[in-house]
Amino acid sequence: MKRRTLLGVIGLSIGPITGCLSQVESSEKTSSKSSVTNQPSSPTETTTSGREHVPEDESIRKSLGNGMLTDGESRKPHGIVLTNSTADIQTSRLTIRKPDNSVVHNKIYELGPEAEIVVSLTDPLRYSITANLYGADVSETIEIALERFDCNSSSATFDIVADNRIEVRGITTAMLCAVLQSEYINAGKEHSQSLGEGSSPNIGWKPHHVTITNPTDDTWTVRLLIERNGTILLDGIYTLESKATAEVTLTERGDYQGTVSVPISGTTEIFEPDSFDCNGASTNATIASDGKLDVEMITTDIDC
Repeated sequence: MKRRTLLGVIGLSIGPITGCLSQVESSEKTSSKSSVTNQPSSPTETTTSGREHVPEDESIRKSLGNGMLTDGESRKPHGIVLTNSTADIQTSRLTIRKPDNSVVHNKIYELGPEAEIVVSLTDPLRYSITANLYGADVSETIEIALERFDCNSSSATFDIVADNRIEVRGITTAMLCAVLQSEYINAGKEHSQSLGEGSSPNIGWKPHHVTITNPTDDTWTVRLLIERNGTILLDGIYTLESKATAEVTLTERGDYQGTVSVPISGTTEIFEPDSFDCNGASTNATIASDGKLDVEMITTDIDC
């Protein structure tokens, strides 16, 4: 079995991908499918078995995950394409695993000539994807890096070609994703950053701190969105080992909204860090052992 790390996979949309394209491996094959079928999937869909036939020249699209990412956001969902470029029916198993090695998709597809299956990954996680070819000792595995869930549209394709081979290729747009950040925080360490131009301790009010803490023995990946007046200031993905902390300091007054989520558990909490006065204030999100979140705001009680 061959294993490789691929730099990007697709942000799924019915329309064409636009923007400046950056080639990841080989040139992307262009084709026009006679029929495109979107199969709505419930959140946290898990396909553990079964067989599905995709007729000649047809495309079937599915979603997998809790739906935390959509095409219109600062981070886009990624997808996996399994396609048949031969003139014969080909049978392949597509397996998708999460970081804890749990299988979230494991299905056999019978693909007619020029048929394809597209699976959209709607949660920002590290994935391992394997496609094999029935009737031949052929298998390809790619690793999807967490950093590839960004503002770009990109694709990874398992292409079944002649001579019992599977070719893997990718294509991505190359836009600058200014508000995105990805950090890996080692056990017991703290990552700190500030949003805004800063504040003076003499102006009569203090900044607001937003912290995410992992007190468990496990490693968790968390997404933090900070918006002000409808504009996204930060879209951060933090992987926290045991006893690690991520802290964001809001150094300017404003109407903020925060969203913190744990993709692997599907938990999302919304909060409003609105305390900017002479008191010290912080909004603290704590990850539980089951991946749930406890969010609370703490402030001192000084008469300002």
